[in-house]
Amino acid sequence: MMRRRHLLAIALVLLTLPALARDLNVAIGVRSPLELRQFSMAGSSPISSLGEVNRFNEALAREICQRLAFRCRIHYVTFAEILPGVEGQRFQMGFGNFLRTPERASRVGFSDALWRSSSRLVSTPETLRKFQSGSSQELNLETLANARVATITASQQHRYLEQIAPQRGLTIVTLTTPAEVFEALREQTADFALVVGLSAYMYIKAEDPQLRRFSYVGAGITEHNLGGSVHIALPLSAHALRRDVNRAIADMRNDGTYNRITMQYLPFNPD
Repeated sequence: MMRRRHLLAIALVLLTLPALARDLNVAIGVRSPLELRQFSMAGSSPISSLGEVNRFNEALAREICQRLAFRCRIHYVTFAEILPGVEGQRFQMGFGNFLRTPERASRVGFSDALWRSSSRLVSTPETLRKFQSGSSQELNLETLANARVATITASQQHRYLEQIAPQRGLTIVTLTTPAEVFEALREQTADFALVVGLSAYMYIKAEDPQLRRFSYVGAGITEHNLGGSVHIALPLSAHALRRDVNRAIADMRNDGTYNRITMQYLPFNPD
């Protein structure tokens, strides 16, 4: 009788183990408005339906969750929603290809570095010809003036443009996703775009070579807080979680998992 009760108790414990799995709400910035509409319900989309950068971020998130014995609940949101969501602890991890800045570090915590980022100025060949016509200066972010520049709201690119716009005669076109930024170039509602270099590369790589709709303007930019190491955003007070996430990142690098995920979703190693 005692043995039967003991076995019953063990069975009950085993049955309740899935219910004890901890949830980790993860925010991933979407590439396009279509993705946001399509995947508005957490966990409702297969990873294969996402853009490459989103898929890379989601794969990293799920690998970290698995290593920490968490159940990942993925939320697809715009870039501007991620930091407030992490700050308010609606999300425990935020993937938005975040550069660490003093202002952001006062609001959220950051993981160890994932990869290194730069920014790129992008335009169309037609617009470039118009702006370069009759000018002896090389066109780049430092010489750009009297133009409409599209960027993602609340990004470091947006913050820098706000600093230089008055003296340069720039009009900032703020949008919520990379797809909207490149659509503005196509529709000629913006002359240039200032975006994360990896996003720019993905859009230029994906276009039809015969069309050549987008072109880089100048070299990659790391000055003015427009480049540096990229991190996962975490709640400021989540010290134990940050320690565990950092350990998972280190283990992924040491056992080759990080490189495997990179090679699976990105055409080059962003480190």
